[in-house]
Amino acid sequence: MNALTSPARDDSAQRLDHLAELSERLLAMARSRGASQAEVSCSEDFGLSVNVRMGEVETVESTQDRAIGVTVYFGQRKGSASTGDLREESLAATVEQACAIARYTEDDPAAGLADPQRMARDFPDLGGWHPWQLDADAAVDLALACEAAGRDADVRVRNSDGASVSSSHGLSVYANSHGFVGRERGTHHSISCALIAGTGEGMQRDGWYSTALARERQTLAFYMGVGQLDLLTRRLLHHGRSAQTPFALIENGSRPEQRVVSGTLEELPRLAATHGIQSPALLIVGEVAGLAPKLQWFGQHIDGRAQQLAA
Repeated sequence: MNALTSPARDDSAQRLDHLAELSERLLAMARSRGASQAEVSCSEDFGLSVNVRMGEVETVESTQDRAIGVTVYFGQRKGSASTGDLREESLAATVEQACAIARYTEDDPAAGLADPQRMARDFPDLGGWHPWQLDADAAVDLALACEAAGRDADVRVRNSDGASVSSSHGLSVYANSHGFVGRERGTHHSISCALIAGTGEGMQRDGWYSTALARERQTLAFYMGVGQLDLLTRRLLHHGRSAQTPFALIENGSRPEQRVVSGTLEELPRLAATHGIQSPALLIVGEVAGLAPKLQWFGQHIDGRAQQLAA
C-alpha cells in the first residue's frame, strides 16, 4: 500500500512557479485572440484517505486532481471554459472555446475584471502549509489505533461506525490581464471516529474528530484512551513523534477532583500507571502540553519531568 503516499519532498514552490507560468501563457493566448480582458485559475490537489471499521480496513483512496479555468472578456461579453489536460493543443482549444462563447453572448454591464487599483499587492503568509508525508500503511495504523482506543474505553461500547484518517494538500494560482498573479497553497489533515454504545436495549451513537492538523509539531487530543496508552505511545513513536514530546493527561477535567499528569511521551504509560489515572481522561500530546505546569488553575498537577529531575 505504500505506493499511495504524499510527495516525498516539498516541491510546492516549484509547482506554483509552473502554474504561474502556465497562467501567463494562457493569458497571452487570450490576448492574441482579441480578448480585451482575461483571467485564469490553475489548481492541483492531492489527497489520501483511509477508512477502517471493527479492526478491518474498508477503503484506501488516493486522489490527484488538476483544474484549469479560463475566462475572457470581449468588451462586456464574457466566455468561460475549463480543462484538466495540459497538452498544448488542449490548452489552445480551451482558450478558443472561451473566446467563441464570448463572441456570441450578450453584453453584460456587470461583466469584467475589478479595477487594477483594487488588485492586491501584499500576500502575507497565513501559515496554512503543513505537508504530511503520510503513506497508506501509516494512515491505516493511525485509524486502527483511534478506533481501538474508543472501543476499549468502556465496556458499553459494543459497535463502531468506523474511523478515518485523511490528508490533502492543494496549490492554486489566479492571474489576470491587469498583471495580477496570486498564489496559494494549503493543507488539511483530519482523523475521526464514530462509536456505538448501549445498555440493555438502548443504544447511542456519537463521534469525535479533529481537523486542520499540521503533521509537524501538531497537537493531538485523545479522549477516553487510557486503556490504550501503551499502543498509542508505540504508534506515535513509530510514526515519527519524538520521545521528548510533552504530554498532559487530564483525569476528571474541570471537576473538583481533577488531576493532571505531565511528562514526555516515552514516559506516558509508566506515569499513568504509577499515578493510577482512570477514565474519564483527556490526553494532549504536543508542544502546548509543555505549558501544563504554568497554566494549572485548579486541581492536582503531577509533573513527571520534575520528579525525574529530583530523582
